[in-house]
Amino acid sequence: MPYVTKMVLLNNRNHYQKVFGDKDIYITKRSDFNELEKYIENTYDVKFEDQLGGGYSFRSDKAHIVVISTIYWRYYSIWELEFV
Repeated sequence: MPYVTKMVLLNNRNHYQKVFGDKDIYITKRSDFNELEKYIENTYDVKFEDQLGGGYSFRSDKAHIVVISTIYWRYYSIWELEFV
């Protein structure tokens, strides 16, 4: 149910929503990763490194983040950040 609550908040201004307050899990419309990508880069001071399937790697000298995506209800994507 928390995913559906956040889905309705997505629009032209809100391209992504954090689903849980205590977890780094976000939801976007399926083809809308650009704004979340910018948010990750700016917030964690990392740069996009590579994509392998549904996983995206971001890295800096101090951090490595892997973002795993899964499709949700066909039109949305769930993005989970893993700090490696």
